[in-house]
Amino acid sequence: MDGFYDKGKKLLSSVFKSLFIGAVAYSFTLQGDYKTVIYFFLCWWVLFDIVYNIVRGLGLFYVGTTKWTDKLIRLAFRTNAPHFSFITKLMATASAIALIIIQ
Repeated sequence: MDGFYDKGKKLLSSVFKSLFIGAVAYSFTLQGDYKTVIYFFLCWWVLFDIVYNIVRGLGLFYVGTTKWTDKLIRLAFRTNAPHFSFITKLMATASAIALIIIQ
């Protein structure tokens, strides 16, 4: 999905990402398994973002400049955006682990 984004096909990337997220969330919520939906998206966000940054040769906690979320983080935290990225990923990982333990 982000491969399309990198090639300049931002609309196509957004469509595929929305379809993927919607399909996963819908399939889990059909069974009433909301904890798994939350767990899945926390893990996906943390792991995908870090792996994507490594593959592109960027820092582990690099914050981009193009998406609205990236712009908001950079505006709010200025030069400390990587620190914010680290803290949010740490919190997401801890939340995902807590959900596993609670289940």
